[in-house]
Amino acid sequence: MTDAIGKGFALGQIVWAVESRQFSIVEIRRWPQRFCVLGNPLNPFDPDPDKIKVSTELNVLQGEELEPWQWVVSVNKARSDVLARAALMRSIVWFYLFKHFSIRDWSIFLEAYGMPKRIGKYAPGSSDEDRNAIFEAALQLGRDAAAVIPADATLEFLETSQGSTGNIPFPAMVNLCNAEISKAVLGGTLSTEVGDTGGNRALGEVQQSEGMMLVRQDAQKLAESIRRDIVRPLVLLNLGQNAPIPYVSFVFEDREDMLQKAQREEIIFKNLGLPVDRSYLYESFNIPQPAGNEDDLLRVPQQAQPQAVQPTRPEQEQPEEVPEEQPEEIETEIETEEVAAMDSAMSQARGLLRTLAEKKKTKTLSAQWAKPIH
Repeated sequence: MTDAIGKGFALGQIVWAVESRQFSIVEIRRWPQRFCVLGNPLNPFDPDPDKIKVSTELNVLQGEELEPWQWVVSVNKARSDVLARAALMRSIVWFYLFKHFSIRDWSIFLEAYGMPKRIGKYAPGSSDEDRNAIFEAALQLGRDAAAVIPADATLEFLETSQGSTGNIPFPAMVNLCNAEISKAVLGGTLSTEVGDTGGNRALGEVQQSEGMMLVRQDAQKLAESIRRDIVRPLVLLNLGQNAPIPYVSFVFEDREDMLQKAQREEIIFKNLGLPVDRSYLYESFNIPQPAGNEDDLLRVPQQAQPQAVQPTRPEQEQPEEVPEEQPEEIETEIETEEVAAMDSAMSQARGLLRTLAEKKKTKTLSAQWAKPIH
């Protein structure tokens, strides 16, 4: 049924089986699109040009309508148009043709310019046999790189100049067609090829998400066809007209970076302190829960936590270690040092005062002797 994605529609013929008054589907046979008729080919003003009919031996041109509960029909339009022109492959058919025409012309170009020209020269008056021998030798040099020529004949090779092969348009045309086909099928080009300027991871992820959107849409249309043409007949035939019809859907699991998820969970549980059940972690990371046998459990060995080490100062900056057993002696030593310092300062002060007093006395006597005698 997925053939409808490229060709616009797909048919499958249901083969039923009845056993113990229960209907079951034995096989769904694919019906080729070339044996189908869309609308009425004889009426250009057909009001229902998207109606699908099967071409049979009795009615090849106009076809016969589909019998109910006998066919699985899947329709998938790539654009808003009649079904005959809305297929995805029809949208890219020209690019497909242009690409293969360019490859064909490219092959001819390589055959003409990819190998050097072989020119055979023969002496005047040479016979036809000598000329044919030189010609065959030139052809063999192009294929086998070996030839036999007469002694008086010569073969020359003309190398192709770079200017004649530098800017050939065939690779650009092929790349353009590939890019357009990728856009039509996948919705982008970064998920399949990298341009001349290099790829961009962010844009590639965006286009990959857009490609997943296309896959989800195709899966939804396929699920609708399965529910309408397979599940519904089975339910109505086996359970009756009043039985509810179940829905069909496809489950897609988005890929998630488990490392980023683990880091996020660590921030939430460890740093924020949010309580969480262990079953959530087992289910979130797709880890099977232990069965209960202690011998089969794999545990992570606990590593010894390193003890904190206080930084030490250099030896010249370290204070003197004072034992704690002699606090009284330490206080006595400190008081003795303070008293000695105070005595030294007082002695220096007394000496300074004596010096000042002697200087003052000397100045007074000098002044008295200096007075004139009347």
